[in-house]
Amino acid sequence: MRTSLFATLVFSATILSGCASTATTTNETLAGITQTLTIEAEEQSDFNPTFAEGTLHMGDFSITIVDSRTLAPGEPGNELGTTPVHAFWYDVTNHSDKIVTTSEFFSYFKAVQDNDPNLLNSLIAVFSPDPALEALELEEIKNGGTVRGAIAYELSDDITPVTLIARDPLAGTEYGRQEFPLGAPEHL
Repeated sequence: MRTSLFATLVFSATILSGCASTATTTNETLAGITQTLTIEAEEQSDFNPTFAEGTLHMGDFSITIVDSRTLAPGEPGNELGTTPVHAFWYDVTNHSDKIVTTSEFFSYFKAVQDNDPNLLNSLIAVFSPDPALEALELEEIKNGGTVRGAIAYELSDDITPVTLIARDPLAGTEYGRQEFPLGAPEHL
C-alpha cells in the first residue's frame, strides 16, 4: 500500500510540475505575443500619413505627382473628350512586401474644383490620358519598385484650379491637399 501511495504522489507531482511548466510556457508565449502586438501598434501609431509637396507618404508606399496639365478636347490624351480635363501623371513606389499597384491613387485621392459656395464639387475621373500606362494599373509593384500611372478628371469650369485631397479611403481623414492651376503643364 505504501508503494502505491508513493507512486501516486510521485505521479501527481510529475503531472502538477508539467502543468506548472506548461502554464509558465503559455504565460511566456502570451507575454511575447502581447509585447509584439504592443510594438506593432506603437509603430503604427507613430506613423502619420502625409500629403505635401506633391507626395503622399503612406509607409508601405508613396505616390508622387510628377506632371499635371489641362487637356482641351481633341488634344492628345483627350482625343475623344468633349470637355476639358485635367490630367495627372504620378509615380507609385512600393516600400514593403505588400501588394501595391498604381490604382492606389484612386483609393487615396479626390479631385475637386472649389467653385460652388455650398457644395464640394468633386470631379469625375474619366480615363487615363496615357493608354500605355493604363495597362499597368493592376500590375503588382515589387518592393523598392516604382511604376508610373495617369488619370484625367473632367473639369466643371476652365478657370478654377483643381485641388487634390489625399485622405483615408474608409475614415475620410484628410492627409493633406494641394492646388494645381489649370493650363500649361505643371512639372513637379
